[in-house]
Amino acid sequence: MATAKWRLEKAGNVIRSTCFMIRHTKSIVSQGLVDGVDLRDDFHQILWDATKLYCDAAEEICGEKKSGNDLWSPDLPKYLFEHPEKCDDSLKIVASEGYRDNYYDEGSSA
Repeated sequence: MATAKWRLEKAGNVIRSTCFMIRHTKSIVSQGLVDGVDLRDDFHQILWDATKLYCDAAEEICGEKKSGNDLWSPDLPKYLFEHPEKCDDSLKIVASEGYRDNYYDEGSSA
C-alpha cells in the first residue's frame, strides 16, 4: 500500500505538470499559434482529482483529519487553473500546518 508521503509526492507531480501545461497552453493560445483550444474542462478535471488526492494525503500526514473540515476546497483547482504560476507556493501552503481550508475560496486575498 502506498504511503501518504508517496501519494502526496505523486499527486503534487501531477498538479505541477498540469500547471505547466496550462501555462504553456495559455502562452501558445495568446500568441495565436493555435485557434479554438479550450481545455478548461480537461485541465479542471485533472486538477480537481489531483488536488483532492494531494489534500487527503496532506491531512493524513499532518494528522489533521477533522470531521467536516477537509483541507481540500473546490476553489483550489479553480485557483490553480487561473494562477498556474503559483502552483509550487500553493502546494506548500496546503501541506503546511497552518493552512486553513478557505484559503483559496473565492474572494480571499490569496
